[in-house]
Amino acid sequence: MQMRRALAQIKDNFTDLSLRLVNMHNALKRGHRSGMYLSASGDEKTLNDLKGSLRTFLQSILPLATQKSPFPNFAEREHPWVPKGMLRVEEEFAAETRNQAFTVPTRVNHVAKGGVLYDVGERIPGADVVITQYLGGHYLYNELRFNRGAQEAWAVLDIDSGVCIYQSDRDPSIFSTLETYERGATWLWEQVHDGELPVEAKGAIVGAIGRLDANIKTEPNRVGINSLVSQLKQDSPSYKQHWRDQILASTANNFMAMVERLGSWGHPSISIVTSPEIFDTIDQEDFPITRCDYSGYQCQKP
Repeated sequence: MQMRRALAQIKDNFTDLSLRLVNMHNALKRGHRSGMYLSASGDEKTLNDLKGSLRTFLQSILPLATQKSPFPNFAEREHPWVPKGMLRVEEEFAAETRNQAFTVPTRVNHVAKGGVLYDVGERIPGADVVITQYLGGHYLYNELRFNRGAQEAWAVLDIDSGVCIYQSDRDPSIFSTLETYERGATWLWEQVHDGELPVEAKGAIVGAIGRLDANIKTEPNRVGINSLVSQLKQDSPSYKQHWRDQILASTANNFMAMVERLGSWGHPSISIVTSPEIFDTIDQEDFPITRCDYSGYQCQKP
């Protein structure tokens, strides 16, 4: 929502927005150094050559910090912005409609449905990544790509937010795809209710390990950003190994537990990208959905 407002302000009042960005930049430069990270990645020779320049940059070029007291460790203490931020999030969610359609010139559709599977603070087991890999790579892929003509279909579990999302791309249909999403939990139950994992589910275990380790990039820019994000999230190699162990230990019981979660998504919502002509054929009484332009900051409620 903040990005949508910024898009609107760029068109209507870019001077004030640019001044705000300058002020944000200045505040970052002059904050206490305890709240800052500098990430540099490269081969050994490059990093050795950079040492002198980095030292000069940090000691002589950066503006003097105007904040004298160090930042608290906000991994152990709640940040003062959190209560206000959470209130804003709830207000934004309340203002948003559950279903949104973005209309663009196209002859096909992009169809997504998502919802919250986990409460705040609840740990997500590694097995659940396997299950979404299985649902996306087998069920959605077969049903939507081979049976209904979509170009791609997949499922994603965001382990930071606890949100699960089903998506299809270049999909000739909207409502049959949404019906396929609805049947996901039932299909999963049919595969594992007898206590055995199908061969494809075991393959998903290998796929989940592959996706986990595929995040280990070799390009310096990717290595650097991954390292910085891991530091900020306080991820450790031992935690990642624990995650691998959970993935490898996935059982039919884990799959059955996921069936219950998928059957009761929290705050489910639907987002589609479609053409204005297709949107006009949607019966708003059966399926109320907000129409938005491609930028997303101008939406018309049904």
